[in-house]
Amino acid sequence: MTSERVTRIIERLLDKAEKAALAEDWTAVQALTDEALELDSDLADALALRDFAVPRIQRVQRVQRVSSWKTRGDANQVGSDALARYPSKPSLRNLKMSR
Repeated sequence: MTSERVTRIIERLLDKAEKAALAEDWTAVQALTDEALELDSDLADALALRDFAVPRIQRVQRVQRVSSWKTRGDANQVGSDALARYPSKPSLRNLKMSR
């Protein structure tokens, strides 16, 4: 049983997480929901918000990684990453042979 004090803290964390989600600050959403879940690991709202945020964080990280490759003009890195992820794809095997 969670005390009233801890419940108030959880509510504030979830309120902040909700505002962060509306602002599309997915890293903040994950951090805030993780804190709430440390206090009560069965919080459906916190789990749902975190599960919503994590793939969005990963998507942003992928876009940033590809953007950094493009700005550096590092086409080899893009090809290497594709080969590492999809080694059996026929069109990528041709890239491997031409190296």
